[in-house]
Amino acid sequence: VIAETIKRLSSQHDLVFTSGGIGPTHDDITYSAIAKTYSLPLTLDKETCQLMEISSKKRFPDWELTEARKRMALFPEPSIKLRPDNAFWVPVVVVNKNIHILPGIPRLFEGLMNSLKPHFQQLVGDQKRYYRLQVATKLGEGDIAPFLTQVQDKVKDIKIGSYPKWGLENGVRVVVSIVGKDHDQVEITSQEIMKGIEGWTYK
Repeated sequence: VIAETIKRLSSQHDLVFTSGGIGPTHDDITYSAIAKTYSLPLTLDKETCQLMEISSKKRFPDWELTEARKRMALFPEPSIKLRPDNAFWVPVVVVNKNIHILPGIPRLFEGLMNSLKPHFQQLVGDQKRYYRLQVATKLGEGDIAPFLTQVQDKVKDIKIGSYPKWGLENGVRVVVSIVGKDHDQVEITSQEIMKGIEGWTYK
């Protein structure tokens, strides 16, 4: 389940985040599941082991780096280890360029996310924003489905979604969403859909 979900989300979105499942127990399987998804080996990261040991011994002098604790430093390879904040020994491990693996502990998750803001801004800073137009129709979803499929099959980088509605004014039964980064293409596709489903601009 994890593998299928991660692969789908990674292919559909610019940034993907996972939370939790990276601890020392047998049911912490996020690293291994993502490694298996992309047929990657798990490799012990020595730097993480060292940082974990230094941080832990400051609070617990008798702390030892056991085999179970080493599980928290077994990462898929190749991967990127982001260490945006020296306060945390655990890195944000990035696999497949956009999958960011974070701890589930709220304090750690929030701290790492906040310190990663410059990294995220750099990743998406040069990308175009998305545009969305919506078209309403009095036709049923089953009536317009074949036409929407036909349009979706021939347009590139445009996502078309249909959403049934009840109780709206003017007899609206379905609202169709057209989303993409190319404003002109979104507009052209919206006009085609409007004609094909006897629709009008929905705001």
